[in-house]
Amino acid sequence: MLEVTTVAPAKFRSLDDDHLEFPVRDRAFDLTHVLYYRPGTEEERVKYKAGQYLIKKKGKDRKAFVADDITPLNRQYGKLLCIGFKKGTLGVGKGDEARLISSDPEDKDYHPSWKTLIDKALPSAFAMLGGIAMNPTAMQVEDSLPEEVSLDEIAKLQGFESLDAFLASESGGAVQEGDDEPPLASSSGT
Repeated sequence: MLEVTTVAPAKFRSLDDDHLEFPVRDRAFDLTHVLYYRPGTEEERVKYKAGQYLIKKKGKDRKAFVADDITPLNRQYGKLLCIGFKKGTLGVGKGDEARLISSDPEDKDYHPSWKTLIDKALPSAFAMLGGIAMNPTAMQVEDSLPEEVSLDEIAKLQGFESLDAFLASESGGAVQEGDDEPPLASSSGT
């Protein structure tokens, strides 16, 4: 009987891993810190999505608006989901007093306030982590156009005979010979 075994490739995502890694580039010190995080629970994901909207109440009416900036929300969830960091690039103190710290309670260099220290010194690290952890997937979009496409070809893809026909329809008037730019639309609304 033929036995088939599947060997995982060198790089893959283990779907039952609750200890994920997120590298953060610290440009100020030319270092890469590795934060460890856990995936968000279903309840956390629902709350995160709800947190992206602002609810405004006026009397009995309620309206939802997409928040302009979700950086504070990402930071909050990044801090919540972060479970540690790789020891070796983060420390406290200056000069002779400088020492590495650890997020591992079993390590002799464990610092109980490690999350607060990271949040104070590198708040964007938690913001980036929260954004990635709560939105771990993205759609793969492939270009359907060749690398170099002429403006006439783009106009034809839009259903026009030529670039001149496209520009004439968009500007409300004919394109004059020698014009490099299409006429600007009127701001008066007419």
